[in-house]
Amino acid sequence: GCSLMLSALIMLFAMHYDSKEEEDDEKGTVFRNTFILIPMFIYIGGYQIGFGPITWLTMAEIFPLRIRGQAVAMAVQLNFLLNAIVQFSVPLLQNAIGLSNTFGIFAVLTAYSIYFIYQNVLETKGLTLEVIEAKYTESYHNKNSSTSL
Repeated sequence: GCSLMLSALIMLFAMHYDSKEEEDDEKGTVFRNTFILIPMFIYIGGYQIGFGPITWLTMAEIFPLRIRGQAVAMAVQLNFLLNAIVQFSVPLLQNAIGLSNTFGIFAVLTAYSIYFIYQNVLETKGLTLEVIEAKYTESYHNKNSSTSL
């Protein structure tokens, strides 16, 4: 799913790269605007099977049981705040650096997110919350002990 998102962002970057906003060719504009829907649908589909579930499942599983309720509530609010910041920053980025570069930035961030997920998010399928908590605690201690050597 995340790879689909990255592919769609790269397609959008390429489609807008070196394109002028004020095109005189109406047929070209109509074709480009119609063709842009394909990577947009790919992105949405990728999000639905990638980052969408990862975000919500990780928020529900990552916190220790004793603080889970409050921590998930805070994480959800932070998620909504950051989504709003992204939503309001897109037009500012588009005006400042152009649409192609905006998609390029999001592609780079998505690529880093894929790397981060593979490095830091544990597979939790079929595990109880207690086992997940123990695995995250063990992973945390292993990473801290290896960096302090």
